[in-house]
Amino acid sequence: MIQTQTARSRFAPTVLLAGLLVVLAGLPGCGRRSGPGEPTGDGVVVTIFPLYDLVRQVAGPDIKVTLLVPPGVSEHGYSPSPADVKALNDAAILVANGGLDDWIAAPHLQRAAKGQALIHFMALLGHDLGPFAREDDGHDHDHDHAGEDAHAHAGPNPHVWLVPTHASKLVRAAADQLAALYPDRAEDIRSREEVVQQQLAELAVEYELALEPIADRRLITYHDAFDVLAEAYGLEVVATVMNMETHDVTPARLAEVRRHIEQGGVRAVFIEPQYSSAAAEGLSSLVTLRPLDPLGDPNRSGYETYDALMRSNLDNLVKGLRENVRAEGSGG
Repeated sequence: MIQTQTARSRFAPTVLLAGLLVVLAGLPGCGRRSGPGEPTGDGVVVTIFPLYDLVRQVAGPDIKVTLLVPPGVSEHGYSPSPADVKALNDAAILVANGGLDDWIAAPHLQRAAKGQALIHFMALLGHDLGPFAREDDGHDHDHDHAGEDAHAHAGPNPHVWLVPTHASKLVRAAADQLAALYPDRAEDIRSREEVVQQQLAELAVEYELALEPIADRRLITYHDAFDVLAEAYGLEVVATVMNMETHDVTPARLAEVRRHIEQGGVRAVFIEPQYSSAAAEGLSSLVTLRPLDPLGDPNRSGYETYDALMRSNLDNLVKGLRENVRAEGSGG
């Protein structure tokens, strides 16, 4: 059964975080270990649902895995609640993506001093820890990423979980940490890891086989969530409905999207369930709007697990891209 905090506003006041750090400092740890440098908590806390689903599959039913951002809520601009900080305080391991969940970095650093382990997905792929870096760990906190992906984020695009081969590295790191924390359960953890790794390998092959034959590989997405996936599989995101510098859907941006549709022949246009589709519905007379979901939701059929999410997205990607080809009269 999914463990998550109650639904909250995406944009809690930022002043809340300062108060949470004071609360955090005074909360007692739920000690499972007490040796120097060892975690004083128990279980795992994970920021977003796709990572949560992968970790909980590896952890199994006897290890507590808690999700912070409620399913169906965008991770962008989210702020941790007191319940989130309490969950973090109780956990031995934090699993964070980096880039889009940096709001949990400061509370984690409070716990890191007491031995809380961190699995930072972006760092597993060679990116820096950003605000998760401790002052004494030799990492530079002030990297200038202005030239790397200024279109959307301050650093490299963080939506890395949407590539199965990337997700495989997260699963391996989670299994390593869990096996070390629960040595009496290590064999079962490794067995579950093997099952998940096999699923991810199959997904990677299915994406390659389904997307490789499609001739026109251009698409329009709601925001930049699928840029990393597009790069991995040779697709081209020609525009986004949302202006990623302002996080608004502006008339100028819609005009650009319309130009790609009417003049460029791009019929593969996708919306996301975490955002209102009202702004994009004006395009529905020109194209079929199809869903692409970067986050998934255990309460929504077809998106209730990482594997289901990825397969549903692949099905919609293929259908949308084939609309490009049919519009050109090339078959597909």
